[in-house]
Amino acid sequence: PSLLTNAKVVMADSEARGYEGHNAIDDNPNTIWHTSWEPGPKPYPHEIQIELPVQTQIKGFTYIPRQDMSNGWICEYQIYVSADGKDWGNPIATGTFQKGRSEKKLLFKKACKGRFVRFVALSGFDNQAFASIAELNIIPASE
Repeated sequence: PSLLTNAKVVMADSEARGYEGHNAIDDNPNTIWHTSWEPGPKPYPHEIQIELPVQTQIKGFTYIPRQDMSNGWICEYQIYVSADGKDWGNPIATGTFQKGRSEKKLLFKKACKGRFVRFVALSGFDNQAFASIAELNIIPASE
């Protein structure tokens, strides 16, 4: 089960109707967050910000790409963690996902404490400006 069940999406830079940001943390890989394509897609970067119920020691995260098609699969990313959702500082992690539908798991070099998580998609695999997420989850330091 998702550790983000009691979390909430406080910001998504773009959302298509029916594919809102909350779908990225609803513990259902069949629902997705997808950036808007009408009247035309906004270019990268795209981002989603999540507020956890309490300050949490985080040692990593998982990302599940949309499962029904490859539109919006994220290639390059940055992850930020913040105590207040305003001061983000430098990214706690940056990288490139492998292409494919499988769950991607990333462990940070060092655990960090925060209440807000900011996931920034810098690029996709399909040369389109879309981003999509089936599920995001955090890995607490206690695991």
